[in-house]
Amino acid sequence: MHLSLSDFTRVRVFTHPQSKTPYGFSVGHLDDFLAGIFARHLGWSFYRLPQTDEQFVRDRWGEIPSYVLHVVCDFSFSVQEGENNVVVFDHHDEGGGKCSVHRLVDWLVEQGRYPSVPVLMDEISDWDVRGPQAIPPAHRPDSDKLTAILSLETAQDETGLVEWTPEDVYAILWALHTASSIKEFVELVFETNSIGWRAESQLEKIQRFKEETLNRLVGEAEVLTSAAGVKYAVLRAAPAAMTSEVFARLGVDILIHPNDRTAGALSVVRDSSGRFGQTPVSELVEVSEEQVAFRHPGGFMVVVYPPVTIK
Repeated sequence: MHLSLSDFTRVRVFTHPQSKTPYGFSVGHLDDFLAGIFARHLGWSFYRLPQTDEQFVRDRWGEIPSYVLHVVCDFSFSVQEGENNVVVFDHHDEGGGKCSVHRLVDWLVEQGRYPSVPVLMDEISDWDVRGPQAIPPAHRPDSDKLTAILSLETAQDETGLVEWTPEDVYAILWALHTASSIKEFVELVFETNSIGWRAESQLEKIQRFKEETLNRLVGEAEVLTSAAGVKYAVLRAAPAAMTSEVFARLGVDILIHPNDRTAGALSVVRDSSGRFGQTPVSELVEVSEEQVAFRHPGGFMVVVYPPVTIK
């Protein structure tokens, strides 16, 4: 990439929108979250766009002055011939294993605008590109704590502009360069004076919501035992990210609940830590092949149209 930052007096960084959580606030991903932190550290503007359709983005930008550089981070965008003030850092359509912010920081270091690539960036790339299972279990953060941190980024509704205080930026970059794992990074952010207390407040909201939801799910569940002794529970709603907690509360082998992607279908999920943890769940139910909407290759879940009978 041959664009030189020295050719521009202003830089604007753009990324995709956040996603709404059940807890009442919105979050992005660690990848684009950190892109915003680096942007604000350098004094650049950072925007979250409401959508990333290429025509929408171009209409949103209008004509870009020659002294302004637009940086696209974490979504696909085609730079047209002669467009000398747009650069893209994205990993969704190309290999290499590096996430978008990793590519951005590599470039900043090459340009002499940032001292070094944090060692943790390799693990962040694995987490974002290959998934959480790509890093050791001991390095994986508490998901609620990570969500709490990501929720601290807020964008202005009308422009999508994201602002951070210098103290917040320093705290997050300090944790990023100090930590040897994503888990440690999250714990260090929670310990900082600048931002930790706000993350703790968000965490309390998450935990309170989850406890209320878990109590409702368990309270409404119908617990049954099949003729072969398989214990299962029928839920009125999908347990979302609380499947393991529901299994622990109810002490069942299988959960059956509405599937949130296929209308009218049911998810049949086994307790992978329980006595049938090595048995494909499809072997524990009686359904015809025509009823099957999706069979997970890992064997822990099958999505079927009712009726469902547990063997």
